[in-house]
Amino acid sequence: MRVLTAFLSAALCAVPMAANSASAAPAIVFEYEDAWSADISAIMENPPYSRLDAKYGGASGGYLIQDMMIPLTSGDYYRMLLTCSSVDGTGGCRGIQISIVDERKTPAAIIQKMRLGDGYAPQILTASDEAREDVMFRAIRAGDNTEAHVYSINPVTGRLTETLEVTRSFPEKMKIDVIGAMREGGIIEAESKKLRRYEIIDLSSALGSLIEDELYQPDGHPIPALRNLRLVRSGWEDAEIYLEDGTPRVDVGMSLVTLSGKPIAEVISVFKKDERDGWTVVDQRFSPSLPYDTE
Repeated sequence: MRVLTAFLSAALCAVPMAANSASAAPAIVFEYEDAWSADISAIMENPPYSRLDAKYGGASGGYLIQDMMIPLTSGDYYRMLLTCSSVDGTGGCRGIQISIVDERKTPAAIIQKMRLGDGYAPQILTASDEAREDVMFRAIRAGDNTEAHVYSINPVTGRLTETLEVTRSFPEKMKIDVIGAMREGGIIEAESKKLRRYEIIDLSSALGSLIEDELYQPDGHPIPALRNLRLVRSGWEDAEIYLEDGTPRVDVGMSLVTLSGKPIAEVISVFKKDERDGWTVVDQRFSPSLPYDTE
């Protein structure tokens, strides 16, 4: 139900994007309302995406989800198409694909294809309306697993190169060295070795919930076996791309969890694009996990 509701939130708003509004894609909105308030059967019988124009036949997609123009240094433009081959009975998009096409030819010439599997509410995001040198593909995979892939666009060839992959293995692959520990009274200590940062996350106002969830003892001390916290990406956390001070940045959400897998705190790692098209951690933000956020 959680994935389906998220899909419907985006799908009902999704329309193919015009060239002058490519970055105005609907965001994935995690509002867990009753999905059955919508006529789901009607939506599935009539997918919210338009049929792909015949001139893009080589793009191998039955439905057009999004499109945007890619400016080239030559002054010409290519078009990026986000398509899927079909929409299944649960609302999932099958055969998601990005294609770069040259529309100056008839039929349109395929410059590049990237097959991206299946998922719910797939979308392409840009850092801003003007900054389209980097794009993010984001989708909800099976099991409420939000994945994202960041691509750099070559302004000469119009081709995409993947520069960042956000999956459940993200903390290990990127060597995000954040550790945490539960202390007396609902105080959480978090430390980022790379950024040399020490943070206190105060969950004292949620101590009753922590005790009820059997993470803390009635005397306010954490359960010894669960005291230490590790960093994971569970899959429900968000990922986004944006522009700050003229430079693209990517926020990737992760969680500090107990050895039993219970999320205690949320961690957002902020990545800044460097001169070599790589991504470097420049900041980290900490906050209580939703069940313990009393503000």
